[in-house]
Amino acid sequence: MTEKKRALLYWFLFLGLLLVELSNFAWYAPDTRELVANSLNLPLLRLGMAAIGIGFVVVLTARELPTLPARAFSWWALGLHLLATVALFVSLKPLLAYSLAAPVWQGGLLWVALGSFYALSWLNCLVEPTYWWKLARQNWAWLVGGCLLTSITPFLTTIVNRTWQGSMVDATFRMATSLLSLVFDETVANPETVTMGVPEFQVEVGYLCSGFEGIGLIAIFLGCYLYLRRSDLVFPKALLILPLGMIASWLANGFRIAALVAVGVFISPEVAVGGFHSKAGWISFVVIGLFFVVLVEKFRLFHRPAAVAEGAPVGDLTALPFLAPLIAQLMLTLVFSAFSGDFDLLYPLRALLVIGVVWNYRGVYEAMGMLRTPTFAASGIGLLVYALWIGMVPVGEAADPRLTLTSQVATIWLMARLLGSVIVVPVIEELAFRGYLLRRLQSRFFDQVPVGSLTWLSVVVSSLAFGALHQAWLAGALAGVAYAAATKLRGCLSDAVASHAVTNLCIAVHVVAFERWDLWI
Repeated sequence: MTEKKRALLYWFLFLGLLLVELSNFAWYAPDTRELVANSLNLPLLRLGMAAIGIGFVVVLTARELPTLPARAFSWWALGLHLLATVALFVSLKPLLAYSLAAPVWQGGLLWVALGSFYALSWLNCLVEPTYWWKLARQNWAWLVGGCLLTSITPFLTTIVNRTWQGSMVDATFRMATSLLSLVFDETVANPETVTMGVPEFQVEVGYLCSGFEGIGLIAIFLGCYLYLRRSDLVFPKALLILPLGMIASWLANGFRIAALVAVGVFISPEVAVGGFHSKAGWISFVVIGLFFVVLVEKFRLFHRPAAVAEGAPVGDLTALPFLAPLIAQLMLTLVFSAFSGDFDLLYPLRALLVIGVVWNYRGVYEAMGMLRTPTFAASGIGLLVYALWIGMVPVGEAADPRLTLTSQVATIWLMARLLGSVIVVPVIEELAFRGYLLRRLQSRFFDQVPVGSLTWLSVVVSSLAFGALHQAWLAGALAGVAYAAATKLRGCLSDAVASHAVTNLCIAVHVVAFERWDLWI
């Protein structure tokens, strides 16, 4: 066995150990899972800015990992890790009880200290500590900058809130009221209570509805996009899309509030408040983000002449077969859920539409070898991810569709949900994350990168993006790592699809057998 293969096997063995340990932690202390979930219940802008700071550290570490030699097996390193694991396991429940009663900063410091000891003991099993220290010394500025950005994020958002809150709410209130008057003859607008609408349905334009978070999120998204494409774009000309995107986001928010009142009047107040209120903001964010990305990619105005001459993918459509099904799934989910209230009754129609998008590109997938018979190892990875998912995802509340729907409708819905979970979702998500993003992070000409080619940076970033698509983001990120490993088995995307399908099939059986409808709905 070559040194490279030995190191790779070594890393994957410890990754499996980590998955088992995290599953046991989540099973032993379910309240800890809820605490972690609640800690992420932050305003989207604050969470996005913190993610950038953490991303600096993650990307830097992943980029430098290939230069760090894997250490030889060490009993003392393994023993230290097991000691940290036992310490964390024993301390979970007492630490949880203390952190709920103590000041936030005290409980937070204890969690950070114990969690850091556990994480460092795991890293110590993989690479000699001297190399980690060397890496930290070489890149101390990036590490300090990422930590500072994460630390000062709450203060920055608080300052911005106090400075712009009143003016943003007032401007949004006036715009939405003006738009509403174009549709309804009689409107209600009370600047003192910031309520607007029509006599039969009114809404309050609070700070979270002012459009500030949407402006911040679109700025973060377009800023990250410009950073990734910095080698091919002309600056400062390309920076023009930032203010344009922010203005478009604010205008779209005004239309969203006016449309919210219209939905409440013409459809129902429950749909307006329950689904449309939250989903319409995400729909506008996705549409605006995609619009400006396509605008930059399609037209040569923002591209360097040298990049165009070298064949940079200006308006390239090779990514469409990999991304179009997922984009269709996300957009249809947002649109349908915006008008469906709390229950996704239109799931069967959404699944059929996405299947139509996949069928349109069937020739591309067949040429890639996606119809190859999967291996038993791929199924084993799927079972491992299933065990991880059930262990880490806390039990939530969700209604049994068999009790809320008629028997015929419930049967059709369950069959469509099973089909979508086991066949449609694995295909479209693996195409996007392991077929495209995993390779795109290695080269802008992703179609020239063999399927199954892995780098630490591509695995970490694509897995984090995959986790962000799921509510259980940590379990999703670890599942992304496992599915990336599945592509390495034979250099075939069908193995990742099979692993994903086995996971979702096991979850489907678990949902029905143990009535864990929260895993589906």
